[in-house]
Amino acid sequence: MIIKSKFIPPMGWKNSWKKRKEISAAYAAWLADIDVDWWVTLNFNHRPITLPGVRWKFRAWLARIDREFLGHDWCKRGDARAFAIAVVEHFQTNTHLHVLLRMPAPARALRRPYQSEPMQRHWRKLMPGGQWDGDLIYAREGVVRYMCKELAFSEHLEGGIMISTEFHNDY
Repeated sequence: MIIKSKFIPPMGWKNSWKKRKEISAAYAAWLADIDVDWWVTLNFNHRPITLPGVRWKFRAWLARIDREFLGHDWCKRGDARAFAIAVVEHFQTNTHLHVLLRMPAPARALRRPYQSEPMQRHWRKLMPGGQWDGDLIYAREGVVRYMCKELAFSEHLEGGIMISTEFHNDY
């Protein structure tokens, strides 16, 4: 006899505070150990957008950052490329991404303004009217807990987590 079970039911764990906390805590523990420097929020400013559209904008933003800091053959630079994990929040209302980001290797040696300006500029080009907010990470545990708070809700785990390396074969 085959028993089918779902990790998260279709409606999410809306009525189970304990299950939501367990899932969020597990993701936060995993993300707390990742080597990243920046905590970034990419806001779409209430514009209607599909999940594939969100993924495309995020992929394009990372590609532009890699191109700026790694040059012409940026897509062949593997581990030198930017690394990011993003979580989509408020997909039905005010779509935005919370992103943990490690800049491309050459950018990490630069002072903060020389890292943040290109991130902002590229987001403004991709999402006119969209907002970018970023800061260096000082309290990683708090950042990842905040980032993971909605992961146990419907559709968040299925399509709401993006890892930059999943885009590497696109180029």
